[in-house]
Amino acid sequence: MSRGFGSTYGVGNGDLVTESASMTESSSAMSVAFWFYLNGVGQGGFGVPVVAQNAAGTVNSWSAYINNNTTQLVFQQNMATLARNMQFTIPGTGQWTHFCVANNPSLTGTTALTAYVNGAVATPTQLAAGSGSPVTTIGSITVGNGKNSGNTWDGMIAHCAFWNGVQLTAAEALALASGANPLLVRPDSLAFYTPLDGVSNPEVDFINGPTATPTGTWLGKSEPPVQFTGNYRNLFDPALMPRFAGSLALTQGAQTAALSLREKFRAQLALTAPDNQALLWAYEIADIHPGRLVIGDTAVGGFLATGDNAKTGLALADAALYDVQITETV
Repeated sequence: MSRGFGSTYGVGNGDLVTESASMTESSSAMSVAFWFYLNGVGQGGFGVPVVAQNAAGTVNSWSAYINNNTTQLVFQQNMATLARNMQFTIPGTGQWTHFCVANNPSLTGTTALTAYVNGAVATPTQLAAGSGSPVTTIGSITVGNGKNSGNTWDGMIAHCAFWNGVQLTAAEALALASGANPLLVRPDSLAFYTPLDGVSNPEVDFINGPTATPTGTWLGKSEPPVQFTGNYRNLFDPALMPRFAGSLALTQGAQTAALSLREKFRAQLALTAPDNQALLWAYEIADIHPGRLVIGDTAVGGFLATGDNAKTGLALADAALYDVQITETV
């Protein structure tokens, strides 16, 4: 589950995934995490894995970019007078790497943020300390490039997430780098998360819906080791679950638990086109218990998928349906 960018892993220059949902960054705390596979420095030597910028693509709130060197990644917080730029050493090309940054947008200098590379604290090299108040109005988040399409990433990206109002801890950064799904980390503060399955169009943003639109790009050739972790039943805890409307029933053996979930999950839960993907989260669950999950639409009673088929594309007959039953057969 990943998406490729650039001529080697994607289509070419201009590849990007654009989220349409807009938001405002907290001026005191935010965190970003994503997996990347680097093939080269990217278009112009400054490939961008993720950026938050205005609709025109002319003003950034924050961004990450390669600094013309395959072992150097910069995180930038835009500020009114001078943007803060901190550079971090990364392993380089040909491998999946996890990057996480916990940032206080209002502060300047090296103490304003803590970054983690593969779960370990990374020492920053200060390129610019920053000055002035932070730029916090985000038009939207773009993955693999900026909206101006001039800094195409060269490689693959997966599981890109943004938390607003919180700085993730060292333990949380390590958990993400060890394969924890972002949905299980500070879910109440998670403002954006797209796994980038490489097939869905639009890609699912688990928080805002099917609103991450790819341009160019391609299905990634490999993927990082991200999965749902912990007890199977705990995945359906309302505090940890992706945001669904309506109700969900979990059946395990002879016992059924009906769960009322607190927020609407406006992703591709129900689609009229049979070749589109729905219930993206079910792919990961199917990986935990291959061949044992049956996913059925309780309103229609239709059979959707079992086992590996759950990962190849699901569709419901009626786009208005939001009640789903999950059954684990034993």
